[in-house]
Amino acid sequence: MMLHHHQQLKCCGSTASISPLLCPRPTTVHSRSVKCFAVQSPQQELRASTEISEASKALLPYVLWDRVAKLTASWDTRGKADFEHICEILQPRALQKIVVSQATDAEGQPLTYLTIICRPEDGDDVAAALLQYTPATHITSSPSEQCYLPHRTLPVQTAFGTIDMRLSLAGSDVKKVTPNWDQCQLAAEQQQQQQGAAGAAAAAGMVDAAAVAAAAVEALSAGLAG
Repeated sequence: MMLHHHQQLKCCGSTASISPLLCPRPTTVHSRSVKCFAVQSPQQELRASTEISEASKALLPYVLWDRVAKLTASWDTRGKADFEHICEILQPRALQKIVVSQATDAEGQPLTYLTIICRPEDGDDVAAALLQYTPATHITSSPSEQCYLPHRTLPVQTAFGTIDMRLSLAGSDVKKVTPNWDQCQLAAEQQQQQQGAAGAAAAAGMVDAAAVAAAAVEALSAGLAG
């Protein structure tokens, strides 16, 4: 159950590019990570190569690329920032959700990173806004690219309300499906309020965003099958 918009994270959440000229000290990022172990056996190597080749053949004819700019602001976490205001003014320029992450420098001091992906022509304006509205004194920027599949959005009716579903397409084939998670979260919160009003007995079966998303995927699958 997945899907991405062709140009597009919600306010706030993470990779941070750090210029060695601006940051002479190394930083240690405390966050969850997924370890990739080296492929060792010939069978694993062959399978990995085969799967990559299959993905390439299936999707490359449909993959689209855009040039983007990646900007990162960082500052000592003890410097307060109005994230709601920052996200409100920057989100219209963001091609993805604005990502905020936490880290610790070599001396154990807390750092905050804010990363935004935007169009190259918007880079200067975004950098100026980051300097104006965050405690950051330096902004790093690097050219990058993002790839995506063509997509379309379909509204799906569920027991929790209407959820928009984004379908990533390879020609006429649906390769990925992703619900609008903000809508799922809102629908879940509304359902939880109703369940809470019904009493503690209903609390055991509290609905969360994942349950709403699953219902939306099921409804979409039934609609496509029909």
